[in-house]
Amino acid sequence: SVPWAIFSVVVVTISWIASWRRGFRPARFLLAAWLFLFTALIIIMMVRFGVVPSTVVTENVYLLGFVLVALCMSFALADRIKLLQSEKDEAAFELSASEARYRQLVETMNDGLAVIDADGRFTYINKRMMEILGYPEDEIIGQLVFKFLDEDNQQILINQIEKRKTGASAPYDLTWRIQDGTELYAQISPVPLFENGGRLAGSFAVITDITERVMAGRLLEERVDKRTHELSTLLEISHEIISSQELAVVLKRVVERLKIVLDFHQLTIMAEQQGKWRVLAQECPCFSEDQDAFELTDQEVQILENDFAPGESVLIKYVNLDEIDSNGFGTIVMRL
Repeated sequence: SVPWAIFSVVVVTISWIASWRRGFRPARFLLAAWLFLFTALIIIMMVRFGVVPSTVVTENVYLLGFVLVALCMSFALADRIKLLQSEKDEAAFELSASEARYRQLVETMNDGLAVIDADGRFTYINKRMMEILGYPEDEIIGQLVFKFLDEDNQQILINQIEKRKTGASAPYDLTWRIQDGTELYAQISPVPLFENGGRLAGSFAVITDITERVMAGRLLEERVDKRTHELSTLLEISHEIISSQELAVVLKRVVERLKIVLDFHQLTIMAEQQGKWRVLAQECPCFSEDQDAFELTDQEVQILENDFAPGESVLIKYVNLDEIDSNGFGTIVMRL
């Protein structure tokens, strides 16, 4: 057993020294305990070999060694407990700091954040989500999400909750019914939450307000539809112009279609024939239908020559007719 005892002493001593050098503080007490015990054993051996006289002290020194070992072990255990408590306090502080940073991030984010349980009830919302819905927190927490949706969107949410059970987390759109009665369009980015048994415990989601984007898209669609209708009307006008029908009939149809495109107030098409002016087509009560021709003053003729004689395109500016200065015909003409 002696070789094994020597081997154990060497291995344990080296391991404790290595642990101490790596910063494990209790190892220094363990080394001290080992040193006391080893010293007591050496003294006993020296007594047995006659190197040291046998006395009450030398014969019982090993007892003192065991007492010192127990004392050092107690110090080592106390230091270990203190070290664990310090690590625990540090971990708690880091956790608290992390939670504070997370809460600050959640409460100041530009998007809404909501957590719902398996029944679809709100369990948590951030400030942005309260702003989106327009309700205070105590009127949202504990309420079913369906309360803030119409029937169509309630069905969308029911289908999405079923998808959460399979782990699906694809974004989708919902239209919320907010407190002032208006609708808010939002994109929902969900993440399912599962219990240890795999049962759906709920989900949390980031809610992004896309109302402006949706309204801009609708406005663009309306403009595209309007422009398409205008182009279709202009195409019909071009067909009328190149048709073989009488000029009066063609101009009348052109005026009718221009009314759809330009939504003008009044329109008259005139032509000079043999020194007199005749109305070829009109969309206003400007001239009587039985009036065959009429004469213009020199000033009125000059106005027409200035505006139309060069043969260039002109733009009729839309204004309040009650606020304009008449140029003799009740119109304002702006050359392009």
